[in-house]
Amino acid sequence: MGLEKIFDQIKKETDLRIKNILDEAQSKADQILKEADVSAQNITKKAKVDTDAEIENKSAMEKARLKIESEAVVKRAIDSAFNQSISLLRSSIKEIRSTDLYDKLLKNMVDSALKSLGEDAKIYVLKEDIPRLQKKPKQLKVSPKKMEGGIYAESADGKKSLDLSLENLLRELNDEISEEVLSKIKV
Repeated sequence: MGLEKIFDQIKKETDLRIKNILDEAQSKADQILKEADVSAQNITKKAKVDTDAEIENKSAMEKARLKIESEAVVKRAIDSAFNQSISLLRSSIKEIRSTDLYDKLLKNMVDSALKSLGEDAKIYVLKEDIPRLQKKPKQLKVSPKKMEGGIYAESADGKKSLDLSLENLLRELNDEISEEVLSKIKV
């Protein structure tokens, strides 16, 4: 389906951005850890007079502080990657709606809903999307819900529903990207 290709492209771009951000964050973290080692060595040289226990304690404290600082750098990079992904996905909704692909997507969504919920299912779309459907089901209605695109469908008896709104698909895609990013991060 064309939407999958768009989402795959977005996912690839997001993965690349995430990788670049994580690489940069890891480089900064490595630099901080190198500085920690230098700082720890300086502390060790200055504290030769002190007992061995005191030297280890100061060194460990400095390394722990710098490790926390480096983890904060990585966390900020991860947060930035997530925010960029969400922003990119949100902007893609507007782009998708402006293409001919969206007309095909609407048709596929309607066909899928009618197949799943029955030919007498109620199909809700945005008012401006009604002209985009070449074959309009007789139960086609303007959506009372605020949607950014796509469809919402209910069975004739109202017991079953199918949410194929673009924002719902975006939420599902965002969850998948979040899981994938988190699985790749080994801090």
